[in-house]
Amino acid sequence: MQDIHHSIETQADRDEIVRALMTQRGLASWWGRRASVENDTVTLNFTKEGQEIIMTFTVESAADPISWLCVDNGNPAWIGTRLTWNVTEGDDSRVIEFTHSGFEVGGPPYESTRQIWGHFVSSLDSYLAAGRGQPWD
Repeated sequence: MQDIHHSIETQADRDEIVRALMTQRGLASWWGRRASVENDTVTLNFTKEGQEIIMTFTVESAADPISWLCVDNGNPAWIGTRLTWNVTEGDDSRVIEFTHSGFEVGGPPYESTRQIWGHFVSSLDSYLAAGRGQPWD
């Protein structure tokens, strides 16, 4: 298994970060416009290259680190993988360390997911800094 790692430094406070990661409005602002959060389930629904993609996650932890387990996805390589956001305090900022773990080493699903996360982590950073991310429709 191989993990995907990204990190960003932000001036956003911890509550803003949690709202971005754990609310429908937050997720819709940087990841997928048709996000939903109900109880311990996060669902993202968007269209990419004309194909509808639906992802479902179970929230394992809503506190540091925030952790979700993928339980359904049109791409079977994602099922059973885990998304984790660990937030650490700096002097005047916070660092968000993102990990997507559980992929088979190499191969197209890993590589395309690694590249896509580069976009979405940048989108999260933009959303936290300026209130505007680049979510998919």
